[in-house]
Amino acid sequence: MLLCGVITAGCSSVTGEGSADVDPLATAIPASSPAPVGTGAAGGPGTAPAGTEEPSPVETEDAASTDGPAGDPVIDRETRFDGSIAPEASGIVVSRRDPSIYWLVDDGPETTSVVAISSGGETLGRVTMAGVVGRDTEDIAAGPCGPEDPSPCLFVGDIGDNLGGTWPSIRIHRFPEPDPTTTSQVEVATATYTYADGARDAEALVVDDLGRPVVLSKEEGVVGVYQSDSFADGVLARVAEMELPRPTLGLLTSQVGLHATAADRSPDGTRLLLRTYDSVVELIAPSQEAAADLSTIAQWRVEEPPAPFEPQGEAIAYLADGISYMTVSERSNRLTVVRR
Repeated sequence: MLLCGVITAGCSSVTGEGSADVDPLATAIPASSPAPVGTGAAGGPGTAPAGTEEPSPVETEDAASTDGPAGDPVIDRETRFDGSIAPEASGIVVSRRDPSIYWLVDDGPETTSVVAISSGGETLGRVTMAGVVGRDTEDIAAGPCGPEDPSPCLFVGDIGDNLGGTWPSIRIHRFPEPDPTTTSQVEVATATYTYADGARDAEALVVDDLGRPVVLSKEEGVVGVYQSDSFADGVLARVAEMELPRPTLGLLTSQVGLHATAADRSPDGTRLLLRTYDSVVELIAPSQEAAADLSTIAQWRVEEPPAPFEPQGEAIAYLADGISYMTVSERSNRLTVVRR
């Protein structure tokens, strides 16, 4: 979803279901200002995680950010990609088949496909979801295809509701992760859900260890965790709720509110990332057993890792190491990598 330009002059005008045109909030922070850096797990900045490709110097440039205290993770670099492939990039996830491939989804009206890019920003392919025409497609997640099928699937969440309560149901599409260099179209399975406590907006989707989608609601200051018993038409129950911590630097939050705009689970499931317009929130499970039950996330340890400033951050994903991560903003062709 595109923001109303409350920090810049003017406001958005809706042009279609679940979409709006808006001047990016790029003037909220001068271009020369450092990106916010918080505290988190110590690590070696600039070291590529195992299984990933280090973007080439030709395709990347250093991010305009500063180091935190000694030992803190840093915002490492920005990789450029072709912004026309996903001008309203609202979701990103790392391939479970090849961690050097990143899948993007756009939330413009009538979304029909997902796009794969390399870690260096090269467009690898576009895959059309047969029969799918999105309404407000907000996130993409990766996980097992089902409780009896551990092979990797992609899950695309048509879960946005910009006006809050307009749509009586949401749709989540699932398909086995394809090879983007050889596949142009896939057949999908679609599950249609309603919320047990009424329609609402959401922009964040993850998948649990049994291949069940989990929707994280976009509410002021809190996140509702919604889950079904299976990937099938049905009702999403609110199984948990947690308060979002106020960001260290709440520049956009003070103008547009504190909302979860994207989410991702680490490959081992023990960590969960939430993106807000100003911050990154990481939830860390106390054990592998607890990590399997997402209804317990309100009891997980909460950290605020470093977060890049973006005009409209709505996409986040762990890298293959399950600690480092990347973010993407709408109306931007920049993929920012945070090494930890």
